[in-house]
Formats: sequence, C-alpha cells, structure tokens
Amino acid sequence: GFITYRYSLLSHFQNAEHFDEGIFYGTIGVAVATVVLALLLTVRLQRNIRSLKRVAETMESGGDIEAVPEFANDELGDLSRNFIDLYRRLRLASTEIEREHSRAMHEQQEKLRIKRQLTNNINHELKTPVAAIQGYLETMTTSKDMTDEERNAFIAKCYAHVMQHSRLLYKNRIYFTRGNPLRMST
Repeated sequence: GFITYRYSLLSHFQNAEHFDEGIFYGTIGVAVATVVLALLLTVRLQRNIRSLKRVAETMESGGDIEAVPEFANDELGDLSRNFIDLYRRLRLASTEIEREHSRAMHEQQEKLRIKRQLTNNINHELKTPVAAIQGYLETMTTSKDMTDEERNAFIAKCYAHVMQHSRLLYKNRIYFTRGNPLRMST
C-alpha cells in the first residue's frame, strides 16, 4: 500500500487570496478602530487640558476658584485636582499672612500713638514745674524792692517745684526701665 495525497496548488492560491484579503480588511478595520479610539481619547484629553488651562488662567489672575471643573478620573485629573487644592491652600496662607501683617502694622501704629501721647504728657508734666520756677526766679531778679520774707517764700516755692520735678523724673525713670513695652533708655 501506498497513500496518495492530492494537493491542488490552485485551491491553495485561492485560499491564500481569501486569507490575504481577510488580513488586509482586518488590518484596515483595526487601523480605523485605532484612529477612532485615538480621536476619542484625544478629545477627552483636550477637554481636560482646556479645563486645566481655564483654571490656570484664573490662578494667574489671582482669582478664587469657586466651581472646579470635572476632571477625568485619570492621572491628569488627579494632578489637576492636586494643583487646585495646592492653590487654594496657598491663597488661604497668603490671606492669613496679609491679615497678620495688617494686625502687626496696626499694633505698631497703636504703640507709636501711645508713645507719642505719653511723651507729650511727660513733656507737659515736666514743663509745668520748670515754667513755675522760671516765673518765680524772673520775679525775684526783676523786683528789687522785694522783701526778704517774699523772697524766701518764692525760694520755698521754687524748691517745692524742683522736688516735684525730681519726683516726676524718678517715677518716670522707674516706669520706663521695668520692662514696659514703650521702654525708653535711662
């Protein structure tokens, strides 16, 4: 026995032709599907990028971001949401710093106002005894017909004003050297 096998080359080429056609149309179909899928993904990515661009323009102008656009649940969406969250925290910190600066400036101005007022009050308190002493001394030097009793009374008043002046100076020296926030040098 022999086994005979008949193989027709013609049918092989016809089957190969159909096979090649199938591969060709299959390749075209896969290419079209790939292009359509790429277009859909590009449109989605472009929408996310446009939304992120609007948010970035709002951030650049220093505006608040009230309504956050919907970002896809992918890496770009996560990154976009993280940027927005970071921007909000930065704005809050910046606002807080501005508030603290404003408060510190107000406190500094208030301290300066109190210091000026205190200086004016001290100046007035110190000038009053000096003016009285000056008036008594001028009266004594210009009045040649003053009695010794009147002169002694004027000297006693001058002495009383000098003592008042000394008490004011001593009291203010202690006040300003005991850790007062408006401390003056001694």
